[in-house]
Amino acid sequence: MQDQYVIHKNESISLFDVFQLLKFWVKYFLTKWWLILIVGAAFSAAGIFYASLSKVQYESRITFSLEDNGGGAGGGLLSLASEFGLSMGGGSDIFAGENILTIFTSRRIIESTLLYVDSIDNKKVTLAEEFLDITDKREGLKENSRLKNISFPAGLAREKFSYLQDSLLFLLYDEIKQSRLIAYKPDKKLNQYEIKIISPNERYSKVFVEELVKQTNSFYTELRTKHSKQTLDVLEQRAASIKGTANAAITQRLVQQDANINPVYATPAQIPGVQKEMDIRVYGGAYGELFKNLEIARIQYLKDMPLLQIIDGPVYPMKRIKMGKLKTGIIFGFVGGVAILILLVVYKQFRDGSLQKKELK
Repeated sequence: MQDQYVIHKNESISLFDVFQLLKFWVKYFLTKWWLILIVGAAFSAAGIFYASLSKVQYESRITFSLEDNGGGAGGGLLSLASEFGLSMGGGSDIFAGENILTIFTSRRIIESTLLYVDSIDNKKVTLAEEFLDITDKREGLKENSRLKNISFPAGLAREKFSYLQDSLLFLLYDEIKQSRLIAYKPDKKLNQYEIKIISPNERYSKVFVEELVKQTNSFYTELRTKHSKQTLDVLEQRAASIKGTANAAITQRLVQQDANINPVYATPAQIPGVQKEMDIRVYGGAYGELFKNLEIARIQYLKDMPLLQIIDGPVYPMKRIKMGKLKTGIIFGFVGGVAILILLVVYKQFRDGSLQKKELK
C-alpha cells in the first residue's frame, strides 16, 4: 500500500501535522500532474468554445429619483372622509419608498410590459413576441406540437389568454425577473433608484426598460392616490348634486316671486316662497362648505401623487456585454482543476480504505 500520512482521532492536531498533511497531498497531486493538466486544458477549451458561441447582450439602464409626499391626509380631511364612509391615509404606506422596487419586479408589471404593443417596420407586435424571436425561443417552441402555434398577438385581451399562453407568459416573466432585470438602490443615503434590463437586442432593451418604468409609475401612482381619489370623487358628486338642488330651489323661488306680483295671490302664496328662500340658504351654505372641502381634497390628491423624475434615461449606444474568451477559458480551467483535485482526493481515500480492509482480513 502506498505511504500516507495518518492522524489518529485521539491525537491533537498540531501545526506540524497540518504541514505534513499538506506536504503529502501536494506530493500526491504532483504524481498526477498529467491528469490535472489534461482536465484543466479540456475545461479551458470548453470555456473558450462556449464564449465564442455566446451572443452579445445589451444593457439598458434608467436612473430616477422618487419624491413621495404621501403618508396620510390631514385631520380635517380625514374626519370629512369618515363622514362618507371612506378611509384615507395609512393604507398605502406599505408601498412607500424602497418598496417601489418590489413593484418593478412583480409579475403584474413585468407581464404588462411584455404585452405592450410595439411597432416594428409598421407592424404591431407585443414585446413578448419580440422576446421569443430575439432569444431564439421560437425555434425551441416549434419542436413541441402543443407550443409551436402559441403567440401573443397585439390587441388580444389578457382575460382571453389560454392556459398555455398564461403558462408561457409566466416562464418569460420568470426568466426576465431572475436573469435579465436588476432593480436596486445604488446609495442607501440617496433617494435614487436604478433599473437595468439585459437582452440580445439593443433596441429591445431600451424599449422594454422605458415601458417598464411607465407601467410601474402608473400603478404606483394609482396605489398612492387611491384613498384620496375616492374621497375626491365622492365630494365632486355630492357638490354637483347639492348645487343642482340649490339651483332648482332658486328657479322655483323666482317662479313664486312672479306669481306674487298679483295681489290676489299675495297672502297665501308667500308661504312656499319663504320655504324656498330657506332651502336656498340651507343648500347654499352646504354647497359652500362642500366646495371648501372639495378644494382640500384636491390639494390632498395632488399631495399624495408621487413624482418619479428620470435622471439618466436609456440612450444609444447601450453597454455591450460579451463573454471574453481568455477570461472564460481561465475560469473554466480553474473549475476543472478544482473538480479533478476533489475527485482525486475522494478516489485515493476510497482506494486506501478498501486496501486497509483487505489487509485486516
